[in-house]
Amino acid sequence: MRGRRSWLISLLVVLSLSASCSEREHFSQKLKGIDDQIQKTPDVPMLYYRKAQCLMKLARYDEGYDAANKGRELSIKKNDNLSWIFLEKIDMKRVMVEVRFNIAPSKRTSPEMCIMKPLSFDVWRKTGEGVELLETIDVEIGMFNDTPSPITLSISTGRKRLNLGILDKGAKYEQIRKKAIDVIKERHANY
Repeated sequence: MRGRRSWLISLLVVLSLSASCSEREHFSQKLKGIDDQIQKTPDVPMLYYRKAQCLMKLARYDEGYDAANKGRELSIKKNDNLSWIFLEKIDMKRVMVEVRFNIAPSKRTSPEMCIMKPLSFDVWRKTGEGVELLETIDVEIGMFNDTPSPITLSISTGRKRLNLGILDKGAKYEQIRKKAIDVIKERHANY
């Protein structure tokens, strides 16, 4: 009986790794196709957003964020009306997080003094019937005289903002992501 159980566990591990490798291959192939399209039409913002999503699936987070930023630059040049794009889904035990890359003009411009919100982490509680939105954690960068302040993670509580964490102003997406996950785990330990 014990031998069967360990054999079954080994089989499940191999199948899980195989599915993971298969998914990686799928997104690697998809990324190659998108890169080919970008070579032919380098001024299409949506291609960079799709590239960002593939890179996120491949755990190449900073590259994905850079690709999304390239798409944002092109969106600004084209003066499009996109508000945001889905960047990635982070599946945790009892909550799911959807990361939005905000590209609305009000969130992407950097006048002399403002607060930019380039990312939002929507935290959803998993229920038997689906999901329920618990909160949205915004990534905020204050600008003063064209100089960025440290990056903050915050939520809106009525008319006030609650600061949940601070990162160095030069933080990369992978660092922001890790900090957001830590904050979410701490705030939603019961879920």
